[in-house]
Amino acid sequence: MDPKEDEVREVLVGLSKASHRDPELHRAEVNEVYQKLSDFLYGYHPSISVLLAALEENAKEIQGFMSQTPKSATQAEVTGAPSSSTDEDARVTDLQPGKNSLSAKFRKGLSQISLARMFTKWEQEHKQGETTVNVFARDLSASAPEKHKRLYIQEFLHAYKGQFINQRVALDGIKHGIKCLVFETLYGHGGILAILSFVYHQFRSLNFKDLRKLETELRRVDWVVELAFDKTQWYEACQEAYEGTLLFPVFDIID
Repeated sequence: MDPKEDEVREVLVGLSKASHRDPELHRAEVNEVYQKLSDFLYGYHPSISVLLAALEENAKEIQGFMSQTPKSATQAEVTGAPSSSTDEDARVTDLQPGKNSLSAKFRKGLSQISLARMFTKWEQEHKQGETTVNVFARDLSASAPEKHKRLYIQEFLHAYKGQFINQRVALDGIKHGIKCLVFETLYGHGGILAILSFVYHQFRSLNFKDLRKLETELRRVDWVVELAFDKTQWYEACQEAYEGTLLFPVFDIID
């Protein structure tokens, strides 16, 4: 018997003998085992299946939303002028949990892309070597960037501490925005990010190593392939329209 099959059998036997309290006592370990079993049984993170199902379920609504003009598509559901200089950066506000409409998800996607691009520009200007996006695009299994990515983002956020009040949300947005930019590089068309913004939570749950499999699966869905190609320029126009509404200049450090 294959040693890997022996290992899986041993895990399954252990789980079958566990009491109902054991999973609660060892939640982290159980989650890790579940991930490994999913990789073994399905060949990829189970959230990919959930993501694909969510896309199919909302295909008509997604295509309808993406038929709007960039200005209409990026319109906030609730508008209002900032009341003071202490107001949060609009991108961080958009990333706050709450609204779950297509419009809110779309703006979340635009927000994290904008933050990640801003961070990448800062990285190019202040750090030597490849950017974090380029490192992961070249090697999805790269582990070294994880540590310096967090350190660099924290350094970046410190430089912009007057702009980003909730730095935890900003950091999280940058991290997932980097993942989006890496996937854009893998897929080849920026329009795919517009589509993935509508499955915002499912995409966020994926690891970098899952991105190649996701690319393969998405290329099997005809309407996704066509829409991603057709809407690449539209999505970039949406990004420009979105950033044009921001309170702070996108690339200027606030003293």
